[in-house]
Amino acid sequence: MPLASFDDLCECICELAGIVKPCVVPEGDGARASTMHLRGVAITAVELPSGRGRHAFLTAQLDAPGESDDEAAQGWLALLDANSVLPDVDSPRFSRNPLSGDITMQWPCALPDMSALDAYQRASHMVDVVLHWHRHRSVHPELLSPGRAGASGVVNDADAALDAAWRFRDLYLALCDVLGQPAQPGPPGTQAFSFSLHFEDVEVVVAHLPRLRPHAALVGVPLGLREPGEQANAEAMAMMDANFALAEQPNGAAFCRDPATGELLLRYAYPLDGACGRHCLAQMANLAGFAREWGAALMQPESATRRQIPAHV
Repeated sequence: MPLASFDDLCECICELAGIVKPCVVPEGDGARASTMHLRGVAITAVELPSGRGRHAFLTAQLDAPGESDDEAAQGWLALLDANSVLPDVDSPRFSRNPLSGDITMQWPCALPDMSALDAYQRASHMVDVVLHWHRHRSVHPELLSPGRAGASGVVNDADAALDAAWRFRDLYLALCDVLGQPAQPGPPGTQAFSFSLHFEDVEVVVAHLPRLRPHAALVGVPLGLREPGEQANAEAMAMMDANFALAEQPNGAAFCRDPATGELLLRYAYPLDGACGRHCLAQMANLAGFAREWGAALMQPESATRRQIPAHV
């Protein structure tokens, strides 16, 4: 049975964890919050006025990435790498609160799509991540892999994967039609497929993984490689600050780093159900514009999070 309200979310987590439900307290700007302690880790559920009755967040605080500059740099990169592990519409992400400096794990929750067990598994999953981080200052990939906390895993059904590939191809053909450009010939397969578009000299890469993320296209702006150093560390912190604000946006947009290549990305997941070529293209253009503006602010990283976050990233 789906959750009917924010209070249901808090109550079911506490009931399954065997703890007393704490009070829900009002926050600034009409938000509400409730903090629960599971295995010694504080998990805070937050409901914003804009998502009342539909959306909430589970959040947890992590210790600082390290005391020395080198340790801190490695810690920031580990968190950006963790944000790259197969993003999804409602995936968790790691960020930094620009006001308090707290490192935060945020997990959006669409209440009508969640069961009581889903909510408890997410909270318990977050506890595992926090405890591992406190011991090792790293996020183990297995803690973020598909199949944990109710997430969908690998699609072993070839027909299902092929059906997903056809839905992605329909979106691809619709985009080509809107742009008036030729499409690559041939039927889709169940292997990964990607293509690139350009918006005012900003490259946007669209990819589909039919067996790992069949229901969504991954849309990203490559931001290139960075050499280690003070500027790179400041840039990583600015990305984490921006992620804190982006958490309120749909489709899971976040700055991340591909751990295999070291490339920085701004990426989100676009659902294939009900996909519309013009709508998808508008979101891509919005993402490209935000990435371009954000990139222009890199010489002053502290200003990055003050730039307007687009409504549809």
